[in-house]
Amino acid sequence: MPPNFDQTTPISAADIKEHDSTSEIEKELADVRAQNKLLLKAIMALEQDASTIAKDNFERVWFAENRIRFPTSEHSKRLESDENHAEAIAKLRGNDGDYHHGFHSGLLAASRLFRESMKGVRELNSSEDKMNDSTKALEKKLGEKRASFPNSTVHPHGWSEVM
Repeated sequence: MPPNFDQTTPISAADIKEHDSTSEIEKELADVRAQNKLLLKAIMALEQDASTIAKDNFERVWFAENRIRFPTSEHSKRLESDENHAEAIAKLRGNDGDYHHGFHSGLLAASRLFRESMKGVRELNSSEDKMNDSTKALEKKLGEKRASFPNSTVHPHGWSEVM
């Protein structure tokens, strides 16, 4: 009888080919575990990249929304003197500042969504739930994150209040 790989039917021991030796199964399991570790490292790197992009764009959105409101704040002064933000700040002060403010708001929202999605994938992978339960939980979490998109709000007093 051929193996049944229908998603609704769990795979039984009878579905494993008889000629597969224990050592072949152990090797395949080791390969899958190695791939899983590699994928987790990639997810963590993507999550970190998204956090960095979110932080940079948060700072720029905050500056665009609060530079007139809080021109002498330490946060404004720090951003104006930060080389990482110099070009972006100059563009935000230019004639097309609204365009750049919108651009950074979009990047902030997208990076938050991406970061939270990667975080959800990583957290579910580390749980000991059954795969089916993890898949449903992931779909639910990602749906919640998509529903809150775009999230480009900033707090007038800076980074720590929002992220």
